[in-house]
Amino acid sequence: MQATFPSLLNNEQFVDVTLACEGRSIKCHKVMLSACSSYFEELLSQNPCQHPIIFMRDLKFWEVQALVEFMYSGEVNVAQDRLPSLLAAAEALHIKGKLASETLFISNIYFVLNFMFNLIYC
Repeated sequence: MQATFPSLLNNEQFVDVTLACEGRSIKCHKVMLSACSSYFEELLSQNPCQHPIIFMRDLKFWEVQALVEFMYSGEVNVAQDRLPSLLAAAEALHIKGKLASETLFISNIYFVLNFMFNLIYC
């Protein structure tokens, strides 16, 4: 079962939401984003669109890609110098899991987050 969701993502099967950033995009599954992020859960539950496009204006594409990888596989590898911005993005999007809590604790990294304005289109 653990390999099923990443396979569905890689093959773009049954995708029903697109995350767009820096002129690039990733097609995902609403159920996966909602299960892993209370931010996405609230955003998607309030939008009746069948396949919304969410513009992640305050993030870099590599951050979105890494967070999607984490949500689908439970792990992600990033360079140490990129860790602070990835953790900030995870916190801002309320990503559930070990990425935010344990790494923040181990690294003693503290962030001041700006409110992220994301646009959503049908």
